Amino acid sequence: MSEHARKLTAKSVPTVNECRLCERFKGISVFKRNGEWNCVRSEAVEGNQNQNHNNNLSTTTPTIPTDSNGKLNLSDEDELGLKFFQSYEEYRKWKMEFNMKIGTLKKIAFSSKDEKEFHSINEKIENYQNLRKNQNLPCSFIMTVKG
Repeated sequence: MSEHARKLTAKSVPTVNECRLCERFKGISVFKRNGEWNCVRSEAVEGNQNQNHNNNLSTTTPTIPTDSNGKLNLSDEDELGLKFFQSYEEYRKWKMEFNMKIGTLKKIAFSSKDEKEFHSINEKIENYQNLRKNQNLPCSFIMTVKG
C-alpha cells in the first residue's frame, strides 16, 4: 500500500489531531484572512518568534509575507491590518472589524448622491474584498505529512 502525503491545512478551524500534528512537528498555526488554517514549517519563519505552542493554537498574531531572504516575515501588514493570524480568536476579531468596515462603506455608498463617489466607494469595497481573498502561502512553507 502506498503512502500519500497531504498538506496540513483546513478550511476553517483545524481538528485536535491536526493541531497536535502541527505541534508535534514544531509547525506554526496560521490562519489566512479567508479563514483557511495552515501549519507552517517553523524554519520558514524569520526569527521564529513563536515557540509558544499549547494544546490548541498560540495566541500571538503575526503576518506571513516573505522577506528578501525568502523567509516569512512576522511583522508585515497592509491597509486592512494583519494578513495572517496564529489564533482563531484573532482571525474572528479581524473578520468582525472587516465586515463592519465593509458595512459602513456600503451605507456611505448607498446614501451618496454623487454617482462618481458611489462608484469610487464600490471600487474600494471590491479592492478590500480582493485583498481578503488573495493570500497564498508558498507550498514549501506548509507542513506536509504522510499517511
